[in-house]
Amino acid sequence: MTPLDRGTTMVPQPASSDPHSRGLIVSEPSEAPPVVTCFLLKVASRCNLACDYCYVYEHADQSYRQQPKLMSVRTAQAVGRRLNEYLCRNEHIEKVTIVIHGGEPLLLGVKRMDALLRALLAEMRENVTRVSLSVQTNGVLLTRQWLDLFLRHDVTISLSADGPRAANDLHRLDHFNRSTYDLVQQSINALTQSSIYAKLFGGVLAVVDLNTKPEEVLAWAKALHIPSIDFLLPDGTYDHLPPRLLEPGIRNNAAAYGRWLGSAFDYWYSSDSDIRVRLFENIMDLSLGGESRTEGIGLGHFSILTIETDGQIQDTDVMKVAAPGAPVLDKKWSVHTISIDSALASQAAKSRAALARSLPTTCKRCSQVNTCGGGHLPHRYSSYDQGFSNPSIYCGDLSYLIHHIERRIFSDLPSV
Repeated sequence: MTPLDRGTTMVPQPASSDPHSRGLIVSEPSEAPPVVTCFLLKVASRCNLACDYCYVYEHADQSYRQQPKLMSVRTAQAVGRRLNEYLCRNEHIEKVTIVIHGGEPLLLGVKRMDALLRALLAEMRENVTRVSLSVQTNGVLLTRQWLDLFLRHDVTISLSADGPRAANDLHRLDHFNRSTYDLVQQSINALTQSSIYAKLFGGVLAVVDLNTKPEEVLAWAKALHIPSIDFLLPDGTYDHLPPRLLEPGIRNNAAAYGRWLGSAFDYWYSSDSDIRVRLFENIMDLSLGGESRTEGIGLGHFSILTIETDGQIQDTDVMKVAAPGAPVLDKKWSVHTISIDSALASQAAKSRAALARSLPTTCKRCSQVNTCGGGHLPHRYSSYDQGFSNPSIYCGDLSYLIHHIERRIFSDLPSV
């Protein structure tokens, strides 16, 4: 992780026409270009579900409407060429991850996805062994044909699933308001009940809902033999607070999400389950002096780029929750027009990397800063007060959760 730069100078930025840069207080850009090791490949800009919390369709940025619905093979070839160049010029990077993403990526169709992956990998040539492929899907369209395709191309499969039927049907309905639970469970069973496909299953991403008991979600995951689960906080900003988060920041004494996650941690930590929970493992690692392996926990770093269906190169897509245009680094950037190295060496990329490292004074003075890192960057945004230079809307929740986990693990250390 990037260490906290205690010599950073915090400077107010002049007014800008970009909605996501108004009022920002950021640190001065580093001379070194950021190193990116994860690329989100948006092969489809539409989705067959209507999840009411979706950061792509239900928040501030609606630019998906201007994107082609599906990525072309020509664009996939350009992505492959750019990634090949990037790896050839950066031999110190051992591995990059390409996440096949959407929208819902399986809307591409099996034959077109096969053609796209073949085109992408053909352009990688000598660097193909330095690339790992994964796909993030809602699982509704996942069939044996898809599983065989991903097996041929060695693509790890992660599903978006919030838990048992009651939890799933709170938010994850289709466009006709119908439950998707049965189809998702069929997909999970297809992955876990076959030794051939089980090795492809990376786990599930689950968005926390306070109406669902955490032990029910973990018991559901255990019963279905899900290998890992990553709990996500509902995306939001100071402009659009998540449900029941009425008083954001450290003064939110209720810390409802923190308490939910604390209860989930207790159930997981005390059980005999072998399910991995990435959020909890990352907090434990950071509390013991290690490093985080995910966004939103640990000191900020700029390591993800998104490539849209038309080839545009942008910041991580979750920035869409902040403001229209928030993920855009430069409107002219595309895999058809610029190399990844050139983009990362630009002032725009260096400034965004500095923004990820920048923390308000409240965070810098906090004893948990090395573990919390100020929370996920989009969750710090306010259109009316200093842009991203605020504590996370989940400040109180993260504080509660980190203290809770540290108390548990430190009390066990003498006996280890």
